[in-house]
Amino acid sequence: MKRGARSGERRWALSGLKRAELSRVARGPMAGRQGLSLLFAEGRAALSSVSYEGLARPPRDQDAAFAAFCRDLLVKAADAAPNARFLRGAPPAASTLVWAMALLGAGAAVTILFAAVSGSAALGLDLGSRLLFAALIVGCAWPWLTDEARRAFDPHNLPGE
Repeated sequence: MKRGARSGERRWALSGLKRAELSRVARGPMAGRQGLSLLFAEGRAALSSVSYEGLARPPRDQDAAFAAFCRDLLVKAADAAPNARFLRGAPPAASTLVWAMALLGAGAAVTILFAAVSGSAALGLDLGSRLLFAALIVGCAWPWLTDEARRAFDPHNLPGE
């Protein structure tokens, strides 16, 4: 349904679906709410189980109706686009892993910089290299957290809803 001149209505054929990602919000006020991200050749659509009706009203959660809608939509999409990939959302630990690696790398850079400024570059390189090694070890878990083969599912047999 078109709501206003600015929003516009976009319709794409299900046969053009490239990827569908079913996910849940990990934390925050909307924790546990469902979401569906659809990637078509023409663009992307993101759907949520929460409906917003304005600033004065709190958001309404419609998880049960959204789960039934997603189930039907994904089954029809699987039949219409057999080459599409159907994925579960990345686990919340993936973003934590990225933050840990970034902070370890920044800590290594600051340690090396401050040690070089104070005249003990060898000590800075020694300590910084240990932090970078820790970041490397943390990064070794990345393939297991982001592996699309592990996140893939059959839309005719949806994962625990």
